[in-house]
Amino acid sequence: MISSDESKESTTCLLGYGLGDVNVLTALDWSKNVYEKEHGDYPHEVIQIVRTKAPRSSPYRSKDGIVVVEASEISEFCKEYIAAAAESEKKRSVELQQLKHITGLFAASEPATVNRFIDEKSWRKNVLMVLANFTVDLVGEFETFLGACVKEIKHRSGKDGAFEQYAIHLDIALDLLTSFPYKLFPPALFPIAANNLERLSYYIGTKKGDSWAARNTWNARKGELQEEVVTELRSIARQYSYSKLTDLLESL
Repeated sequence: MISSDESKESTTCLLGYGLGDVNVLTALDWSKNVYEKEHGDYPHEVIQIVRTKAPRSSPYRSKDGIVVVEASEISEFCKEYIAAAAESEKKRSVELQQLKHITGLFAASEPATVNRFIDEKSWRKNVLMVLANFTVDLVGEFETFLGACVKEIKHRSGKDGAFEQYAIHLDIALDLLTSFPYKLFPPALFPIAANNLERLSYYIGTKKGDSWAARNTWNARKGELQEEVVTELRSIARQYSYSKLTDLLESL
């Protein structure tokens, strides 16, 4: 049987349970609502294996958004699943070999690579594109790398008169928030992005001591943020009392 935590944060496969089962309905309803205000929309697909005499050849979504896979026998489904899983693992192994180079770049966080990520927007966008395609495999190392980048940009902006650096930092933060379709956005990166925006919000403006360049960047790019991303940022801002971020998002 599934628990609310499992169904909220993991893909759930219903094998031998129908959606009419009261325990299943209760767990699924709980998973959709219990964290609604504190957390955003985390990946939690539900897949139901349905036994039928004449199964369809392809999966489909029910009216409730459940992914339905039809099978004539559970044993036949298991055989097909094992074969597909083995083929998928082969493909994954090839991909992991191809990703070794970029994984190494993230893990090492060499100064030259950190500076390139900060200073070369086109290279940064390419890196984020790769990350969007292989989030599960790279997100841990990327968090470490992103921390090194933030540390470097903070060092740069700490110098007198370095207002342009806040604009560069904001541009990086917005690149991160706009490089992924919402459903593929790594949940672990949302709090990091929100924290960065909260800190930068203190310097975005036109008053004395503000970074006018950062303000120009925000005005030029804020329209790129997906509605769902903005909703997630607002949720995190409420959760952590990010008042400046809340004020910044009011301009959207």
